[in-house]
Amino acid sequence: MRLGNGREERLSHTNMRPTILLVFLSVYRMDCEAGLKSWYNNWLETVKVCSSVCPLFHNHVCGLDPRLGYILADNNCLLMQHNLCHKTDYKIVQDSTCEGLLNATRDYLPKILTLTNSIV
Repeated sequence: MRLGNGREERLSHTNMRPTILLVFLSVYRMDCEAGLKSWYNNWLETVKVCSSVCPLFHNHVCGLDPRLGYILADNNCLLMQHNLCHKTDYKIVQDSTCEGLLNATRDYLPKILTLTNSIV
């Protein structure tokens, strides 16, 4: 690099290291802030959904999570809310599946969870 007084100075790797480090830290900070903002927005959305109230109508849905078993919910809203708030993966299956499980004999008690928002 040519300086104003006619002298030349060579750029060495050691002169560039602090600059590279500052650029890296700036990029890391921006990425970290974006990740934190994304996490916060997801958390806020989850809080909103989990604290909201599903309608009180009964249109039973049967769901299955292969890890957790069956679930019977008063309506689809409750099932989707449960998935989001409890990090489950229930998929809707035929209603007759849950009806059959509810009518099971005492010798066989299936793993089934019931979700309701009825006023008692």
